[in-house]
Amino acid sequence: MYDVPPEFVIPLSEVTCETGETVVLRCRVCGRPKASITWKGPEHNTLNNDGHYSISYSDLGEAALKIIGVTTEDDGIYTCIAVNDMGSASCSASLRVLGKMHS
Repeated sequence: MYDVPPEFVIPLSEVTCETGETVVLRCRVCGRPKASITWKGPEHNTLNNDGHYSISYSDLGEAALKIIGVTTEDDGIYTCIAVNDMGSASCSASLRVLGKMHS
């Protein structure tokens, strides 16, 4: 086996949700050596496991960003960046947050 740069075999897809929900953005990354993953939010800030965000990355290369208790401020573009010694790749998708409708 030879080393290859990261590639998103399953990219992120757009998610629509309502405020207060918990949503998961998922993608699948391959590459050798195993890529390291960074998530960036709508303001290009790096996201960390902090109670609002929960980040996981499986041995099979599935990367997931769970957003707990979504607010309208979470609306925007999320980017997953994969890096290994051979190079880097990124993919982005938008999270659309619908406010509660009042009749």
